[in-house]
Amino acid sequence: MPVDSCPRITVGLPVYNGAQYLRRAIDSILASRFTDFELIISDNGSTDETPQICREYAARDNRIKIITQPKNRGAVANFQAVVAPARGKYFMWAADDDVWLPDFMSLTSAELDAHPDAAVAMCAVKRREGAEGDVIDVLRFPYVNKEMGGTRFGNFRLMTSSSKISLFVYGLFRTELMKKSILLFPHTLGGDRQFMCQFTLSGDFRFVDSVQYVRSIQSSHEWSYRRNSSRPSVLLKQMASFISLMVRSPIVPAAQKVKLPLLAYRYAVFIGLHAASNLRKLIQAELSGDAAGRRNGKALMVVQLYVRLRQLVAKNLKLVMLGLVGGGAALLGCAVILLLAGEVTVALLLLLAGGIAGLVAGEILIARLVRETFKLVKWRGTQQSDARKSLDDIRNEVRRLTDLQLVQRVADVGVDVAVPTSRYAQNRLALIRKEVTFAHQVETSRIRELYLGEIMPEALKVPVPLGAMNELTGHPNKADMMMVCAIAGAIKAKRIFEFGTHVGRTTFHLTAVNEEAEVTTLDIGDAAVNEYAPYIGNFFKNTGKDGRIRQIFANSFEFDPTPYRQQFDFVFVDADHSYEAVKNDTLKAFELLRPGGVVMWHDYAPKSAGLVQFIKEYTLAERPLFRIRNTCLLLHIDGVDPLTFRPYPMLSSLDLDAKQKDPHKMDEIYHT
Repeated sequence: MPVDSCPRITVGLPVYNGAQYLRRAIDSILASRFTDFELIISDNGSTDETPQICREYAARDNRIKIITQPKNRGAVANFQAVVAPARGKYFMWAADDDVWLPDFMSLTSAELDAHPDAAVAMCAVKRREGAEGDVIDVLRFPYVNKEMGGTRFGNFRLMTSSSKISLFVYGLFRTELMKKSILLFPHTLGGDRQFMCQFTLSGDFRFVDSVQYVRSIQSSHEWSYRRNSSRPSVLLKQMASFISLMVRSPIVPAAQKVKLPLLAYRYAVFIGLHAASNLRKLIQAELSGDAAGRRNGKALMVVQLYVRLRQLVAKNLKLVMLGLVGGGAALLGCAVILLLAGEVTVALLLLLAGGIAGLVAGEILIARLVRETFKLVKWRGTQQSDARKSLDDIRNEVRRLTDLQLVQRVADVGVDVAVPTSRYAQNRLALIRKEVTFAHQVETSRIRELYLGEIMPEALKVPVPLGAMNELTGHPNKADMMMVCAIAGAIKAKRIFEFGTHVGRTTFHLTAVNEEAEVTTLDIGDAAVNEYAPYIGNFFKNTGKDGRIRQIFANSFEFDPTPYRQQFDFVFVDADHSYEAVKNDTLKAFELLRPGGVVMWHDYAPKSAGLVQFIKEYTLAERPLFRIRNTCLLLHIDGVDPLTFRPYPMLSSLDLDAKQKDPHKMDEIYHT
């Protein structure tokens, strides 16, 4: 590329004392298959080998430009420094300890070229612990795309939630928008997320489902962030910064700015819950730490004090609010009397003093609630919140922390006494960890757990032959398949689609519960790929039911649902339980489903980590689901919102009474 020509992309790399991994970051950028770019590096007064490394690379590649700051100007100023001279049509930031794969620029730039209304494009992100540590997870954001239901306000809601969509700050932007907005980059904790909020409202977000970015997560930074984020002064500064940014932003359309009260409310709820979550994680770290005795006693005391403070605040909240309202009314009455008496100056001074006192009292109250209340406000739905007392939530959380502490202590015993634990003990510990992790995934997903009788009592009266349960292994436990067939029978499903079968027990009984039902089952018949292939359909062959069963032998990734769109009353997803497979099958299941139909998933359990992770992301981004208690089944009923659904009453029984007396007792978890 000639030196004086304008590149298509500008990469801005702000750095301060990043010599340890800077070479690796620059090398990964220069290895890009997309070559029409410039790299601007701003050294923020580094005292290590960073300046020498920058000069070395600039001498080797004329696409690299160096900006040297005489002293450290702060992180925000350094981020702004690489934007100002950008000449490319598109712009991206780079961090000195991250890595980009060769197709990052080509894929994201092609996405922006194809979608003129898009403000930023991003690829899938692989996160790892530190610059050289283990992989933590892979994050995907398909739900931001328009074709997946993504909207600008919907993306704003995601940006003000626990979603990691804030990583779009390292995506590819339109330089024009970046230059207009960069001078308003917030100087506050979490400023990057605030900065991205204005982009959600000014343009579409685009996602390319390919891992092209490796993000390093520094534990020390995480813990520092968590400690600071729960301070009242920080929260108030964040709130003021957000409102100022939304009002002043040159890229947020006026049509979006009129929603400022709703935007500010949403952001306030987010930072409050986020602060509470970070405080919870700090307590969890104390409980599961390596120090014993005194430290653990102190941590437990902190938890008890925290719960007690929360109870007091919740109990006295109405009194405090009534006091503020009553005091304000009395003050206003006095001011009116003074005005009628001609004492205008005194009345105005009284109102001014009262207003200041009210603001101070309100800020103190808000700060106390945000700091000391754990999940007092829980977001329910897309544009509303369901405020409720959440003592049950804190009890459940303390139970989970106790579980984690127990696992840690049992594991420590094996180390302390220098005696290797048995294989059985190791397996049990691994199982407990999986169960605790699974329980937390359920609690942090938008999943409502109810008994089948509370959701669909008519299903309990549908006769299902015992053959739906495998007498050789007892699988599936708790007769999950009998419930699947009962639900299909209760809704009188005539057209049923099944992703995956083994010998065909479920397939057979789906036809048995309704003599008019026709079942289409999608299976992999290649024995080299599928170990179940030789046995597929043995249970229903030559039974007289096979005339109403149609088998499609194909890989579900290659299966085209278009000819079958909206033709099925009931869709059952029970094939490969990897993240990608469940994602593929779920999206296609909703294409197949008729309005008013039912979708069910099996093996929602600790053993199916990919399925559980996808369902968590899906319920947070798309729609909530039911989980049928004491099963591995998830349920979607078209037109029914699980979060607002009123359960049917259960028949009184000894078991039910026992559960009501101990509502925090975890249901039995199996399939681990």
